[in-house]
Amino acid sequence: MLLLEVVQRDAGDEKHADYGALVRALDALSERPPDADCPYRDLRAFREEDQPLFFGRDAFTSELAAAVVGASGSGKSSVVQAGLIPVLRARGGWAVGILRPGREPWRSLAACLLELIEGEPTADERVKRVIATGELAARLADVGDQPLLEFCLTQLYARSRDGTLCQAAFEAIGGVRGAIVQRADSVIDAMESEHPGRAAMARDIFLQLVQLGEGSEDTRRRAPLVDFDDVARALIGELATARLLVTGRDPGSATETVEVAHEALIRNWHRLHQWLQEDRTDLHQRREIGRATLAWRAHGDSYRWPDERVIRETAPMLQRLGSRFELNDVERDFLGPLAADAMLALLDEASTPQALRAQIGDRLALLARGHPRPGVGVGADGLPEIAWHAIPGGEVELDIDATGLWKRWRGRPRFQVAPFHIARHPLTIAQWRVFLEAADGYDELLRKVYSWLPAFQRGSDNQPAGNVTWIEAMAYCQWLSVTLGFPVRLPTEWEWQQAATGGDPRSEFPWGEWQEGRANTVDSELGRMTAVGLYPQGASAQGVLDLTGNTWDWCLNKFDTPSDATLAVDARRVVRGGSCGGDRHHARCASRNVVARDYRGGDLGFRVLCVSPIPKR
Repeated sequence: MLLLEVVQRDAGDEKHADYGALVRALDALSERPPDADCPYRDLRAFREEDQPLFFGRDAFTSELAAAVVGASGSGKSSVVQAGLIPVLRARGGWAVGILRPGREPWRSLAACLLELIEGEPTADERVKRVIATGELAARLADVGDQPLLEFCLTQLYARSRDGTLCQAAFEAIGGVRGAIVQRADSVIDAMESEHPGRAAMARDIFLQLVQLGEGSEDTRRRAPLVDFDDVARALIGELATARLLVTGRDPGSATETVEVAHEALIRNWHRLHQWLQEDRTDLHQRREIGRATLAWRAHGDSYRWPDERVIRETAPMLQRLGSRFELNDVERDFLGPLAADAMLALLDEASTPQALRAQIGDRLALLARGHPRPGVGVGADGLPEIAWHAIPGGEVELDIDATGLWKRWRGRPRFQVAPFHIARHPLTIAQWRVFLEAADGYDELLRKVYSWLPAFQRGSDNQPAGNVTWIEAMAYCQWLSVTLGFPVRLPTEWEWQQAATGGDPRSEFPWGEWQEGRANTVDSELGRMTAVGLYPQGASAQGVLDLTGNTWDWCLNKFDTPSDATLAVDARRVVRGGSCGGDRHHARCASRNVVARDYRGGDLGFRVLCVSPIPKR
């Protein structure tokens, strides 16, 4: 190596690059692990037992006062442990402990004091030989901080012959500032060539060990090893062997930890800077989840994030990160269900609480592509997407009180029902809005005729349209019939009841006997309207949903004379199904109520019916 350096100096300029490459190649082949006699500490701080190797700082050590302050990576730990502490011990009267505050500084302090009280075994003294470096030191103009120099010297020592550190090796490792970076790049390059998946895992390990600066520089972040799975922990061990990471134990909690070997790696490694630039925004949000989760556990649900933030900001971020930085169980509880498939699966579970169902309905409305199930929104053609369900024909008996107003009725009126199709859900706000915005819709059929303006819809797009009068519901059916090209209308109450019972008059509720958690009635204690489709267990035999609870459904016929389905202007109309403000009695298949045809109420909506079979468009 020394001969090559001499020949290189005498060669022409055009040969310098070739000789340089040859020197670096030979140097790489000559690298060897440092032996037990290596006088350098790599990126690790000098310890008290390293005092014989910590020379040249006597004057500085004597000036140390009660505290040592300096930038991270400037060598504070080394000068205190290998410089100040031995001096204090030599003077006598001092008890010295090393404290790493960690996450629980008081616990760490207690553990440190306990060690001082109980005593610590004396370490065997180590004998080191110090390799002089006069001429090399004079050429190190970019020494920077002590740990970087120490790492550089460790690398040079690994390439030394007979204790001689040479310039060629110094250049081969990239100098003082490039040594740690070159080591890191070589380790990752080897992983990428042999196993790209391991290189990607190493990237994510480093990203988790960086404390992202907010208006300041990034710094090291110590993390518990339990935050990583078994595969990642094995790789952490390899990176620690390569001296890029440092593992240890939190003195206060005895928790095993890992951190980047030195701040110099964070400051100088361009590859790490690129990784951080690619993921910085997502990493900030991911870390914020952890902080917010702690606040939620401490203070309760008032500290939960709103659904809009979770679905429109947090969920896309987590989707981008994929499985790279998994949520823990507490964080999952804090965020609640995120993916559409997971939310729909929860709706299919009978044990899912009412409050969670309501939250899922709110979150489904926030999805970028809208509610994922058919029959709730608007199709690709911009028209209401109605999911039709076939209902068999049969005979329906109305449950009318035979006293008072109904004393003229002898027995219960019966009606024959021909087969028909009915919408799976009440009309939603999204589907109602199409009518409001259509040129031949609300403005043409209602505003110009009645001078009405549509009521404001307070819910999400996947909730039932409310505050709709019977007249407005009829106008909607008129418009939809023209738009779809086949007749669409409101159901009569006997048709509605046939759909609710599924053709079995013994069914008191669409699902049979009363069961909690199958409809949004007053029993749910939600106190508000929710999205449609939240109660699959409350479906009728033909799969029709939301027939009870949430909103009353307008029916076509009169209330006082049920057999009359004409369009008389002064007649009161029937509503069926109960609402979120009604109890289970109103939710019965046979229950009927009366409302003036021009009355608006927040819990008044409707669903549509068409003849069977459905004409092809």
